[in-house]
Amino acid sequence: MTSKYIFVARHGSTELNDPDDERLRSWSAVPLSKEGREEVRQAAQALKKDPPDAIYTSDLPRARESADIINEVLGGNVPITDVAQLRPWNLGALQGKRIKDIAGELERLHRSHNDAPPKGESYKAFYKRWGRALEEIRKLNQKSLLVVHARNVYSLPSLLTNGEKPIPVMGPPHPSDILKLDDKGSLSYLYKSDRHNERQAKAEA
Repeated sequence: MTSKYIFVARHGSTELNDPDDERLRSWSAVPLSKEGREEVRQAAQALKKDPPDAIYTSDLPRARESADIINEVLGGNVPITDVAQLRPWNLGALQGKRIKDIAGELERLHRSHNDAPPKGESYKAFYKRWGRALEEIRKLNQKSLLVVHARNVYSLPSLLTNGEKPIPVMGPPHPSDILKLDDKGSLSYLYKSDRHNERQAKAEA
């Protein structure tokens, strides 16, 4: 029996996710770090009781590797499809730069929506591309898992409310977090990573 809900996972951490020297990943081909691979293995355990029928992943290495690890933990029988439209926001010339050095420009591009960085795309273009891909997968009426990126998961509440909810510039959700999206458009956490829980505890202290 098919299900109308889907799971949305953020890929595991990379060397560029280092909180002491975080750099913009964007469309870079950076792979998962050793820590990131272990994060994904732990997160995949949360899917064992209710595994997806199919996995759709961004075709960037860190997302595809996350999808492969999840599939391995689930027994290796879940079909995986690369979907280029699930890539994150293409920030062109800003890719690889320290987040702290480009925070102001990143905020400006995020808020203006129509401006694009050199060799990149506008936030509006990313939002539409990702939104269309999400809707097409939801129409499949199957229990799917999407493996995507930070900007994708940040924008989910806005996409699901026709732009009524604001879009944060930074997380959560954090690397390896998994969300559950039901047929009514409600989002909830299926899994929160150790990093998520640590940051949440620190914020509440």
